[in-house]
Amino acid sequence: MEGKYRIVPDFYMPDSCMKMHPDTAYRLGIKHEKYRILKFGTSSCLIQIMISSSMSPKKLQISRNVLHVMHIPLTPYYEIRNKDPELLLGPYVGLLTAPTEEVLREMLPSLTSYLADYETIGGAVLAFSFDGVERESSKIRGYLFNPQTKQWDEGIYGYPASLFSTVEVSLTRKWRQFQSLLHHFHSVMGNHVFNYPVFSKWEMYESLHPLPGLNQFLPETRLYQHPMDIYQMAKKYKKVYIKPIFGRLGLGVMKMIKTGLSVEIRYRKDHQNIKMSFANPDECFRFFDHVLIPGQYLLQVSVDLISYKKRMIDFRVMLVKDQLGKWRDIGFFARYGPENSVVTNITAGGSTECGEAALKRVLRLKDDKVKEIREKVRGLSIKSAKAIEAEGIHCGNLGVDIGIDKNDKLWLLEINNQNPDPYIALVAGKSDIFYRARRFNMLYAKKLAGFQ
Repeated sequence: MEGKYRIVPDFYMPDSCMKMHPDTAYRLGIKHEKYRILKFGTSSCLIQIMISSSMSPKKLQISRNVLHVMHIPLTPYYEIRNKDPELLLGPYVGLLTAPTEEVLREMLPSLTSYLADYETIGGAVLAFSFDGVERESSKIRGYLFNPQTKQWDEGIYGYPASLFSTVEVSLTRKWRQFQSLLHHFHSVMGNHVFNYPVFSKWEMYESLHPLPGLNQFLPETRLYQHPMDIYQMAKKYKKVYIKPIFGRLGLGVMKMIKTGLSVEIRYRKDHQNIKMSFANPDECFRFFDHVLIPGQYLLQVSVDLISYKKRMIDFRVMLVKDQLGKWRDIGFFARYGPENSVVTNITAGGSTECGEAALKRVLRLKDDKVKEIREKVRGLSIKSAKAIEAEGIHCGNLGVDIGIDKNDKLWLLEINNQNPDPYIALVAGKSDIFYRARRFNMLYAKKLAGFQ
């Protein structure tokens, strides 16, 4: 691998030393042997640089005590950067992927998809769970990707230089633990942690609604505090969505439809459409007072979205940052909900296809009109992402949900930064987009680790 080095221990080398070939020293701008601070992940150690023509140009030798103290694994292929007075060894990237060790072990085979282009990414990649973090010692029990065997090696390692979280626990008992853990890593690693913090649907609305150029794309939204809030909104608009502010995968979403004094509630459960009817407001109030927690749900005006054969359609835009930290719109997919369903999520029984194909088939648009809508969707998505980041949220991977109503107006329905998995691309038969998303995720994490 060009520009990559293997680390080899030297049993006879003095403590706290690194030996390199003259060509390596020249490339790093090191003209003579001197002391530098070696940095790997969040660990650092003062070392003496030794230059020797007997060394292989593709290898670095490091004293055993340094390897032990800094927990530097030998299996990865590393890059090295001179940031005088520091020498950065890496990249060293962490993937926080599961709440428990058991779940992590089950996920390991699928995590290899992040390293399909390991030759470009390089370095150490550590997958770990909540259970593996030892805060007091700044150590992690996890699984390190071995590029030679394509397997994951279990061990004890130090904290990485950058961290990418893919955990989805917002509706579970692990939510507070997740928030505490991410706060801890942010306090140690600073802005090298993404996506952090996880923002809610309500926080998204509060951030974007005041902004000219964006607020006209947002359906009217309010924070739920009392059943009367829902009733008053439904009285005005007839149809209202009720969504958990930290919900995902369509879980907990309800739709309220008001006709005269009667009210109908629709939602999706166990892959079935459920309907409940209430003859008067009092019955409705008692129901919502029982099932909803004030401040944990938002109320959103129901937009009359386009549909196909009684299947509601919205669109998912895949936004990822590249190795330069710039947003890339790499995927546009239509999501078809089950017949008469209130949600479109694939996990709730929906299906998907490329967004352009859906626009042609459902709206019968010609290529030039499809291209026009696609560019508007791209512009709205990236503008929204930048506005969210201006609020101090470090994003690198977003799923932007766009609706199109029956008058061809675009609506910004939701932005997900908890873990907008590119799995939708696989379902749509676009594995190239799936792997491209994974690759950009890792290249951005590599950039944050100090290697661009």
